[in-house]
Amino acid sequence: MKLLPFFDSIFHHKGMIYFILGVILLFFLQKLPFIKKWFVFLNTLQHELVHIAAAGCFGGIPVGMEVNEHGGAACTTKSNFIVRLAPYVIPLFSLLILGISMLIKSPYRPVAFGMAGIFYGDFIVKTLCALNIQQTDIQKSGGRLLAYPIIFVSNLLILSAIGYMARGL
Repeated sequence: MKLLPFFDSIFHHKGMIYFILGVILLFFLQKLPFIKKWFVFLNTLQHELVHIAAAGCFGGIPVGMEVNEHGGAACTTKSNFIVRLAPYVIPLFSLLILGISMLIKSPYRPVAFGMAGIFYGDFIVKTLCALNIQQTDIQKSGGRLLAYPIIFVSNLLILSAIGYMARGL
């Protein structure tokens, strides 16, 4: 019995190969100071936008958002467990790029999958770093015992969905 059949056939799909190459490319790009600074900014922006989008799903209204080189903050009228943990689960920029790639002609899709991989790699690295420093979002959401397993399983589901999208390439 195969535990995860998705991982058995991961390299049989061109989309996943480009996606994984994008993740690998991220580690070289982050060595360049100018690009590293942009990734820090874009990841913080993504984090705060996901807070706002998740709050909007529960009827929350954005009150304000701040993003700078030191971090960021999003203020909404609603907050709950899902709103606090959503930025550690939803790689917004990767999903947007992959969604747009479904609308463009197929010769350009490998580039989109590579770009999505770059952003996904950055998302995973920053999420792991955030889990290591105990963000207040996680502390307010049941701490390590409750939040970590939910974040881990949710990220596996998102990665599986990305793999499913890669089959269309």
